[in-house]
Amino acid sequence: MKDQPVQSAPTNRVRGFTLIELLVVVSIIALLIAILLPSLRQARLRAKEVTCGVNIRMMIVTTQTYANSFQGKFPDLARKPQTNSVQAYPYWTWPYWTNYFRDEYGVERDLWFSPTNKIWNDDALWFWGWNGADPDTATSKVFGLFYFGSDSLVNKKAFKAGVVDPSVTVRSALFPTQQSDTKTTFNVLWTDLNRKYAGQFIGAGNRWGSNHMYDADADLPSGSHVGYVDGSVIWHTRDEVQHRISYPVPSSADLYW
Repeated sequence: MKDQPVQSAPTNRVRGFTLIELLVVVSIIALLIAILLPSLRQARLRAKEVTCGVNIRMMIVTTQTYANSFQGKFPDLARKPQTNSVQAYPYWTWPYWTNYFRDEYGVERDLWFSPTNKIWNDDALWFWGWNGADPDTATSKVFGLFYFGSDSLVNKKAFKAGVVDPSVTVRSALFPTQQSDTKTTFNVLWTDLNRKYAGQFIGAGNRWGSNHMYDADADLPSGSHVGYVDGSVIWHTRDEVQHRISYPVPSSADLYW
């Protein structure tokens, strides 16, 4: 009998990548990430900006809804109903009002702030004066938008004297504080918070006093939502954002929109 040829055992080994091939694949992935990340970052910023505009629109609807129930007057967020104390700035209010908006209209904390400015949405501001253990001890609330419907604040002498644009005709009322106000200096109800405090848009800690501020060295924010009494919300680009009011009481605050 002739000898049968010896057959080699089958192998299941699969050829792996060489080191060079792996480096090439990793380099391609890194290049794609480098190309896509800026686009993704910009897309996230645009989404936040759109959400910010929607939030301002919702705040206009809420204040209009309130006015429909109170003889056409917008809520005076600067005034504390129990004592008639008045806040100094159009981005301060009292726990009474944030609780009222929450209970009556479902307005939760995040709607008072722009999603582009998370630093401002801080417990130290939202629960101003609290003892650190019980939020209900807060004496004031600082929010992340400008509200100009408070009659006890925005049509007073200090505000009128602070209008910086000489081309603006200052009327008896700077802002509409009730639905029947159709001839005011500024027909604006809610805007983004864009405030210079002591000459700075951005300060230390939670003092990031401007929404849509993506570059700490920029002279102005990238833009500002401006919400009007009729419910429209217009995006002002950086070139359109202007210094509107210098408000010196009690400390220097320059308002932009």
